[in-house]
Amino acid sequence: SPDDQLEVSLTKQISADTAQTARTKACQRGILTRAAQHASYVVRDLVSSINPLIRYQDITVVTTAGVCR
Repeated sequence: SPDDQLEVSLTKQISADTAQTARTKACQRGILTRAAQHASYVVRDLVSSINPLIRYQDITVVTTAGVCR
């Protein structure tokens, strides 16, 4: 029904707005940057544990830290 479609549409918009607000606040507080740095360390540790012949400093991890511009 049209009412159901309107409700679904409003719910989707509210979800999108909430996600955008959360991203904005996370950027303002530096949460995403810290999370990206932490993820980088975890990936490097994982690679090093899988193959000790790979030097830690030779591992490059690309993250989405730039999303807060």
